[in-house]
Amino acid sequence: MLILKLKCLNAVGVHCRMGRGRTGVMVACYLVRFQDLAPEKAITTVRLQRPGSVETAEQERAVSGLANPPPMRDILERKGKKHFARNGTHISLIQPMPSGPWSRGPHLSFADKVLCYYETWVEGDFGPDDIDVNICTHINYSFMGVNEDGSLRLDGSDDILQRLSDLKAKNPNLKLILSVGGWAEGSTPFSNVAADADKKANMADSTLWYLQTYNFDGVDIDWEYPGKRGGTPDDQENFIDMLWVLRNKFDENGGYLLTTAVCSDPDCGDYNIEAISKVVDYINLMTYDFHGEGEAKTGQNSPLYASSTDSDWEKDHANCDAAVNNWLNRGAAPEKIVLGLGFYGHGYTLADPDNHGVGAPAVAGGEGGSYDHICTLNDGWTEVWDDEQQVPYKYSGDQWIGFDNPRSIGLKVQYAKSRNLGGVMMWAVDQDDKDGSCGVKNAMLQAIKDNFYRDIPPIIISLADSDDSDDEASLSESASDVLSFSDHEQIANLCEYDVSEAPEVIIVEIGMNESDDPVRGENEEEMGEGT
Repeated sequence: MLILKLKCLNAVGVHCRMGRGRTGVMVACYLVRFQDLAPEKAITTVRLQRPGSVETAEQERAVSGLANPPPMRDILERKGKKHFARNGTHISLIQPMPSGPWSRGPHLSFADKVLCYYETWVEGDFGPDDIDVNICTHINYSFMGVNEDGSLRLDGSDDILQRLSDLKAKNPNLKLILSVGGWAEGSTPFSNVAADADKKANMADSTLWYLQTYNFDGVDIDWEYPGKRGGTPDDQENFIDMLWVLRNKFDENGGYLLTTAVCSDPDCGDYNIEAISKVVDYINLMTYDFHGEGEAKTGQNSPLYASSTDSDWEKDHANCDAAVNNWLNRGAAPEKIVLGLGFYGHGYTLADPDNHGVGAPAVAGGEGGSYDHICTLNDGWTEVWDDEQQVPYKYSGDQWIGFDNPRSIGLKVQYAKSRNLGGVMMWAVDQDDKDGSCGVKNAMLQAIKDNFYRDIPPIIISLADSDDSDDEASLSESASDVLSFSDHEQIANLCEYDVSEAPEVIIVEIGMNESDDPVRGENEEEMGEGT
């Protein structure tokens, strides 16, 4: 346990404790100053956990003003204690500082997009108001269609668009995206539009109209797939041209998000990956449906890694890790890749009920479906953890299901963090255990949230009126004076703490009065001038 005694002693500290939502501002300051997080990512991280935080321009400037601190080599030691020295800042460390938790780890460069696809046809069972907008940072309306002239087609009621827009009252930082296309739309409508300059212009104008009319923030082009399923050999180049027409239209009108959903295997569509990466804000990688009911053997819907039963081709293409590597190796920027998560599973009918492992012979499809259904299949079912592929499967008699559960979803979030990807997305948010039938409401979304902040270093924060003693026992003996966050209660707990309960809670020390600084003066040159 790393124990920090933190005090905020001058105007710079007040600067980070300003006004409404000051807890969020303080946490954002902490992440920038002591975790080396970029200000914009620190702000977004706090907003995700505490909607409404860091909402004014003044508060954003307060956080941004803490960027570019001196390097971590500025650690001073006096009377057996170590101190961070950053532009006049010091922190007394009760225990020696371990190097690991304070180094810039992979979790710090993980962008915080949690993109939730919403199937509008389930509106009767799961409406827009049922979406947890404090976990989903983006919601994709799925789907808009494409007319012959290039304009967008709204197949359902515009009431859903308006209800999604109303969700911004709950979370002003929520991003709403129109997802255009999908599997059912096919490839031909896109291929025809992308080949015609006038139709591409119509698409851009129509898209902008929808974004402005319904207060949406961007569009997601889900063309499945360029050059395939009725497409043409010219689709690869025309797709890039179409994206640039949209990009230029958006940039001319204040800036909107442009994203695309792509097949996990680069070869299933004619993709110029490097060119796509340059024009879009992010790439939604559909890392699911690697195996399905039409195959003659059982297989996982979304394995993280390969199985020893896989063919050589499957090992190189049919798992999340291989898909990410393939897109990166062909020119995609890692920070633009959003890893896809499947909130559902595929079922098979086994040829022999006694042969029920991964890769077992199958004669037909079987019982599968959404996670909120699969998780209820308990009586007579056996669940097995596939340690090779880091996903579970279930079987009962001749029925077999490969799926994801909260454990495997959490591992994929950690994987995305370790690869410095841009975030995660799921198909689809309405397939979660929305009623808590299996124990935890929205267990899959919760697993994303829990693992998003995994590995944030544990800290104990003392209050301003606590004992000045540096003895660990003195700091820890009074619950009213110390807030403790264990390694499994990550920064989210910090964000959710209500500062009104203890107005003098100080999260970070930013700057000091000269008279209170035990190292200033002795180390003036090394610490630098100013606060």
